[in-house]
Amino acid sequence: MASLRKVNAARSAGFLLPDQRVVDKTELATLAGQFSLRLMQCGFRLMQVIDTAGHDVYHYILPPVCDVPAGPFTIGSDRQQQVITLGAYQIGRFPLTVAEYACAVRAAAVPEPATGDYEHVTWQQQLTYFGNEYPVVNITWFQSVAYAVWLANMTGERWRLPTEVEWEKAARGTDGRIYPWGNAWGNERANTVESGIGMTTPVDNYLEGASPYGAQDMAGNVWEWCSSLYHPYPYHADDGREDIKDASNNRVLRGSSWNDSLRLARVDARYWDTPNAALFSDYGARLVVERASS
Repeated sequence: MASLRKVNAARSAGFLLPDQRVVDKTELATLAGQFSLRLMQCGFRLMQVIDTAGHDVYHYILPPVCDVPAGPFTIGSDRQQQVITLGAYQIGRFPLTVAEYACAVRAAAVPEPATGDYEHVTWQQQLTYFGNEYPVVNITWFQSVAYAVWLANMTGERWRLPTEVEWEKAARGTDGRIYPWGNAWGNERANTVESGIGMTTPVDNYLEGASPYGAQDMAGNVWEWCSSLYHPYPYHADDGREDIKDASNNRVLRGSSWNDSLRLARVDARYWDTPNAALFSDYGARLVVERASS
């Protein structure tokens, strides 16, 4: 029933044509070596759009999500804290992967990521040397938004980047913890400088680093774009920081990366950059989805 609702929503949104249908090809594609077994085991689903003649039109990937319930939580560090109340939403269990972004590239919905100015990681290297299970990197805020819009069109659902406060609640829960897993640092829980790896890792490498809601990699691996403009705290959603149309001012990134120390892996750590920045091989994304309760 859930799959049928998604198909009907996509059709009513004007995405699916009357002669097109969506088929879950995850198991068959995995058996044929066309989809990552590791991604399937993580809960990713490969969806195929076909026409009445059975011709393949395009593919997209549905990521697994975590439920974040409505209610208050505390944002910020010990120096400046604030209680914020949010509605319920779902957030991607993992950062956006190479496999997911590649579907949108093949559909000409987003451009290929640029080659980073520092680590010089090319898109071809992401596809081959790194691979489907790695977080996509070198993407700008604009490319992240474009991907979310494309996935929303594919599914008829409201996929988008999280606001800064949605990201933080999903990472820390309601008990004010310092890291997604608790208050004590552990090198085995996150890919930061302390790991000594010196590059990104597959998105399911650090399962012991899960947040209270089950979100993975919210400390280390890649910085994740948020929809919010960077404004000083206190947080006020109506002060202009959630203006999605602003195309020039700095946007927030959260989560730290493989190239940062544990100091920036705190759930309250904030970073920012211009929306067209993709200089480093540690800028990625994570999506949220708003779904009507069943």
